[in-house]
Amino acid sequence: MKKQNFIITSLFLFWVIGTTTAQTITGKVTNIHAQAIDGATVILQTIDSTFVDAVITDTTGYFRFNRQPASYRLIFQHIMYETLLLTTTGEDAGTITLKSKDYALDEVIVKGERPLVKVEEGKLSYDLSQLTTHRIVNNAYEILQQLPGVQEINGNLSLAGTHNLNIILNGRPTTMSHEQLTILLKNTPASRVEKAEIMYSTPPQYHVRGAAINLLLKSYRPEESGLQGEVNAGYLYNYRSGTQGGISLLYTTPKWNIDLLYNTHYEQNRQTTDTYSHHTLKNNIYDICQHNDIDRKGITHYVRTGAEYKFNDNAHINLAYTGVFNPNNDNHSYSDGNITTADNRTKKETRMHNIALDYLSSFGMKAGINYTSYHSESHQQFTNKDNKNQTSEFHTTSGQTIDRWKIYVDQSHTLPREWTLNYGTSLTYASDHNTQFYHTQNGTDMSELNTNNRYNEYTYDFYVGFSKNMGEHLSFSASITGEYYKTARYHAWAAYPTTELTYVMTPAHILQLSFTSDKTYPSYWDLSESTGYISGYEEVQGNPMLKPSTDYSANLNYIFKNKYIFSLAYDYQPDLFQQLAYQSTERLALIYKTLNWDYQQSFSATTIIPFKIGHWLDSHVTLQAEYRQAKCNKFFDLSFNHSKWIGLAMLQNNIILSTKPDIRMELTGLYLSPSIQGSYDLNHIWAIHTGIRWNFANQKASIQVKANDLFNSMEGNIDVTLRNKGQYMDMHTNNYSRNITLSFTYKFGGYKEKQHKPIDTSRFK
Repeated sequence: MKKQNFIITSLFLFWVIGTTTAQTITGKVTNIHAQAIDGATVILQTIDSTFVDAVITDTTGYFRFNRQPASYRLIFQHIMYETLLLTTTGEDAGTITLKSKDYALDEVIVKGERPLVKVEEGKLSYDLSQLTTHRIVNNAYEILQQLPGVQEINGNLSLAGTHNLNIILNGRPTTMSHEQLTILLKNTPASRVEKAEIMYSTPPQYHVRGAAINLLLKSYRPEESGLQGEVNAGYLYNYRSGTQGGISLLYTTPKWNIDLLYNTHYEQNRQTTDTYSHHTLKNNIYDICQHNDIDRKGITHYVRTGAEYKFNDNAHINLAYTGVFNPNNDNHSYSDGNITTADNRTKKETRMHNIALDYLSSFGMKAGINYTSYHSESHQQFTNKDNKNQTSEFHTTSGQTIDRWKIYVDQSHTLPREWTLNYGTSLTYASDHNTQFYHTQNGTDMSELNTNNRYNEYTYDFYVGFSKNMGEHLSFSASITGEYYKTARYHAWAAYPTTELTYVMTPAHILQLSFTSDKTYPSYWDLSESTGYISGYEEVQGNPMLKPSTDYSANLNYIFKNKYIFSLAYDYQPDLFQQLAYQSTERLALIYKTLNWDYQQSFSATTIIPFKIGHWLDSHVTLQAEYRQAKCNKFFDLSFNHSKWIGLAMLQNNIILSTKPDIRMELTGLYLSPSIQGSYDLNHIWAIHTGIRWNFANQKASIQVKANDLFNSMEGNIDVTLRNKGQYMDMHTNNYSRNITLSFTYKFGGYKEKQHKPIDTSRFK
């Protein structure tokens, strides 16, 4: 009771503390003809000429700073205009008019290149209006894939030199599963996204730890009020035909933003697996060959509606509902081998509801409450026949119900001499109920396998941090987060420090050093005691004794001429958990189970080099070398200590085939050398992605054809080799990953889609 009172009191105090906080400065730069000036440099200084920040105006002439001294000086610079100094106060700098320089350049063409990347408050900031000019990008997800150092491997986004990557939207942490996040990002038009910020050491006020990418949306402008929308439809071919489509509406006024989104997606795919197991059991060796075919099909409905009311430019309240429904997902697995033949059919239904309330005060305090309800139900019909023609048959019903609450409060203060103080807290409670019941159909009693588990989880954290600009060349930030985590079997206090140091030797030479720490929690289903059967030989076991894993990461970046990036990174993960296969020494069974290892560590070096050829080709190369080591002294009754050097190379090409009509093409190649996963050895993989797009009807309509993994060589050709102290297994997986999409999109009403705050289902089944 005392602990609960302490937590409630702490949360209440954050509601009432603080009145002074960092605010914003906005304005617009035009010429004497009231035409917007794109690419003007705006420098923010204090009255005593101390450098604070610098930004570049966008294509509409607007600029924005995320800090506001009491009084300040703005310096406006552009190669074609006279430099202007403005001393003022307040949030709105108004419209600034620059005069053209009084000279002419006869028969001379002035060519300039805006910086590809800038360092702002320790973040690598990318101007997306420049980055996506010649790219085939329709939505925010495709923008992420275009960022230097970001790659998609087997459906997961990763950032070179980091272990885990978080996506943040408008400064809010993403709490969705990968599938729901993909739906959200693919329904956010590229034109709506203004800037991307890469953070190798994310400050705690974002409520994520480790590396993150923050996507910032374009600010609301009064002239864009009214009803806007977008409709899209597409045909996709994976293993078989599928469809996708949706509609999004946004109604805005100076005070209200009201939005509605609906998206549906139907897909079919296939995965085949060939397993050869040289299984030693009681001094006997069994050569087991097993072939599995898994067919999946299902439909997903995604709906969201929300309303935001603005009290003023710095205060608003937002209420949103999100629902994700999978009414009928069918999985059919057929397994054939020399010791068993199995037929496994599963029907699964899931639904999720989320309600989120967020508030931002005029003095900078942010607070919110979030509730998620998730339910899944599946029915499995399993039939197995062994090599003696003995048949076993059973039916299982499984379910998972999760209720989760989260409350958070954050506060920021601007202090004298360019110090900034941040602090905040959050409380998360989750209740999980997992069930699995066996119903035999041949008289065998299987009730001892039934499970009915309830799981409660509490997470309370609080943080404090500061940042400081020490002149024009050096900036520094540091923070520490304290966390209390409790379940029925595990509870612990932990501290997570982060630091970041940026040194600007000259504008062409920038060094950035960062350190961050993080913790990863097992999924709720992995923590259950349930056992699932793939075939008569292969099974998947839960592990209620799993512990969270910790991640410590250090990064050193050197940025040359605002576009070339060279990085060194070290990552150490004690108690890392992953699922691996184990050949049982007690019975003839191949067990897949998630266990904690001693640690995994890696050291990597990354180089990112962009280049252009004329106006028709825009490319960049990513090269990475990594040394990885995985160690576990207690993997069932075995141990492993596995290490390897791994190489990654990626070339992205964006080609303008024609300007009238507007036709663009992209061609991307990726190669990953042989690698390891725990005790596994993995073969090399490679992929070719390509696409072509035609924009027409004054850029309101587009037709696009894209082919991901054109030769089905990434997920379609994976070899897994296990050789460890008597464990001998070879596995070949062919997941049909070639995905061809034909889509049509039409925007109406000057469409600018509103960004949605996502929901965390990453640990659900």
